[in-house]
Amino acid sequence: RDVARQISHEIKNPLTPIQLSLYRLRQTMPPAWSEENDVKDAFRMLDEELASLRRLADEFSQFARLPEPDKRLENLGDIARHSISLFQAEHPHIRITGHLDASLPPLAVDREQIRRALHNLLKNALEASRQNGTIDVWVERAGEESFAAIIKVVDHGMGMTEETLAQALQPHFTTKRQGSGLGLCIVHKIITDHGGTLQLASAVQRGTTVTIKLP
Repeated sequence: RDVARQISHEIKNPLTPIQLSLYRLRQTMPPAWSEENDVKDAFRMLDEELASLRRLADEFSQFARLPEPDKRLENLGDIARHSISLFQAEHPHIRITGHLDASLPPLAVDREQIRRALHNLLKNALEASRQNGTIDVWVERAGEESFAAIIKVVDHGMGMTEETLAQALQPHFTTKRQGSGLGLCIVHKIITDHGGTLQLASAVQRGTTVTIKLP
């Protein structure tokens, strides 16, 4: 976490002067130059890469700031329902279905941290899904002595190879060009801090299932 905090700081430091310099360059450049396709493409690429760096810094910062869970009795179904509604509204081309056990009693969890974990998992599932695909979110009783509840996020998208699956929880491992590799690490830390477990199952072209068990 100390390393993540330092990396975030080192990335953010040069971003403001770079963006300010780009702004000044745009303001002083002759109008005819700014309409050139090559110049437009160069500025677009710079803007995209700067935005990617800022997202990267923010993810490192989030990981560094993760506090100990502030556990209170919460309804997991309500947390999942809110997350599903939010992502469904933002991504209407993917159908997100909630299978939420209404009989599940409240659990002692940190609502904000569980919400963040679900958001990271849904984001990954959406990125892996095909157009007009489906994602299923399950919240149900665990039926095991050591655990009270199970949360599953299932996509039917690209899936992962065995090699990728074996490294998926490693810090900084990512197959995305603009990814930080911290998304699943953050989820894993949140769940283990709650005394739970996280398991991944995946097959190429068949999709991925993330299973969380909470005590």
